[in-house]
Amino acid sequence: SFFGSVEAVKSGISIKLMQ
Repeated sequence: SFFGSVEAVKSGISIKLMQ
């Protein structure tokens, strides 16, 4: 649960960096 949310946050950050 917690790890899943962490991965979601990391993926969101990477998407923002790409844009």
